[in-house]
Amino acid sequence: MCIRDRLNFVSRLANKQAVILDLFGNPYAIDRFSNLDKVHAILVSYEDSDVAQELSAQLIFGGITAKGKLPVTVNNTFKYGDGLTTAQLRMKYTIPQELNINYGKLQEIDSLIYWAIGQKAFPGCQILAVKDGVVFFEKSYGYHTYKMTEPVVWDDIYDIASITKVAATTMALMKLYDEGKFDVYQKMSYYLPELDTTNKKNIRAIDVLTHRAQLVSWIPFYKRALFKDGSWNPQYLSNRYSEKHNVLVSKNVYLNGKFHDEVYARILNSDLRPRKNYQYSDIGFYLFWKIIEKQTGMNIDEYLKKEFYESLGAYTLGYNPIQNGFSEKKTPPTEYDMSFRKNLVQGYVHDYGAAVYGGLGGHAGLFSSANDLAKLFQMLLQNGEYAGQNYLKASTIKFFTTKPFSNSRRCIGFDGTNGSGSGPACGLSSYESYGHTGFTGCIVWADPRYNFIYIFLSNRIYPDIENKILIDENIRAKVQSLLYQSFSYYSN
Repeated sequence: MCIRDRLNFVSRLANKQAVILDLFGNPYAIDRFSNLDKVHAILVSYEDSDVAQELSAQLIFGGITAKGKLPVTVNNTFKYGDGLTTAQLRMKYTIPQELNINYGKLQEIDSLIYWAIGQKAFPGCQILAVKDGVVFFEKSYGYHTYKMTEPVVWDDIYDIASITKVAATTMALMKLYDEGKFDVYQKMSYYLPELDTTNKKNIRAIDVLTHRAQLVSWIPFYKRALFKDGSWNPQYLSNRYSEKHNVLVSKNVYLNGKFHDEVYARILNSDLRPRKNYQYSDIGFYLFWKIIEKQTGMNIDEYLKKEFYESLGAYTLGYNPIQNGFSEKKTPPTEYDMSFRKNLVQGYVHDYGAAVYGGLGGHAGLFSSANDLAKLFQMLLQNGEYAGQNYLKASTIKFFTTKPFSNSRRCIGFDGTNGSGSGPACGLSSYESYGHTGFTGCIVWADPRYNFIYIFLSNRIYPDIENKILIDENIRAKVQSLLYQSFSYYSN
């Protein structure tokens, strides 16, 4: 395209939509453009280099500030000294040295991860770390599978499993709490009257959110859809869509939608544990999912997209990536599920219970890249604000991320630590830190004391859920510890 055609293209485009014009060259070139009164903004980047392109992009989306002024007078409209000053609105991406990070400790992460991949703890992973709103470590390692045909890249979308409990369900409950539509001290039966005739009549929401409500850990609902020999019961499962089999469970696997009634009945009729002590459970989060949809009048995926993910620019964060336009190749596979779906699970939720509901759930179902998950947790560290928009009250975030019971490390919805290495976080994480893990091999952890976010995403259960090397070797916490040690006050 010749210069004249390029100039005309910018002019025509500015007549149709908002345009930011970025000049990677001499500022005098501004004078060659017409129709600049229709251009939303002009950025002069001076040179066409990789660094200039990367920093210009960050400036446009608000990752870094604009402070420069025109060094020359171009014409009567654009004069010497003209220029705007902007604020940082989103996360910045930079090299570790800018934050006085000990680069040697970061190199130890490389060694640890390559060793773990060699031990087949997982085929690949994404690791991202944010300090003071600045992404200083963002790396992809390994491959989607041990066949080593598809390398992991920064925007791959992982099944983040039980991180759904905080990145979806708890976010929605915090929003409803802000609006006076949800009270953590209220009984669950207040929101779901069908619980009134069950043994769950008097269970409080806060006890469910802290996993001390006497609920059983999980229920293998999917087994009801199988014969005793493990084969599919055609009453429930089919490899073809029909009016009866209308719930997409996995690739070419469809479930009878009426099965949901059986699942809910089993939840309502499930036993309670004898003691009111801590025991991790998925079951209450099926109920929270119903509460959220009842209180909002929306499907949980659409509600979260509307209230959080879309405006955060977290486009990979959500349920059912394939149905939402992402390629299967962008989603590292999880398990060869020969118990239920009889195929390799890729691009569909691994969790059996969420799969029964077509990939939706309050306890599991979310997918994300590390970068997009970081945006959500950066919003939490910024007291509910991100990119100039308020999502949650600061007081609500503080309330939900504080431990309500002295004998438990659990916050409200979030996992926590007692500050001594208890739980999934490393011993260097502060008492105020919070986050969650995912069965598939993931963790997200935010530490307000150090203004620090750590994310590790992997598919450690490929090809077999019995692979526990990641857990046994405590890889996620070891990486987190090295990141803490890379901070100047730990490395000096």
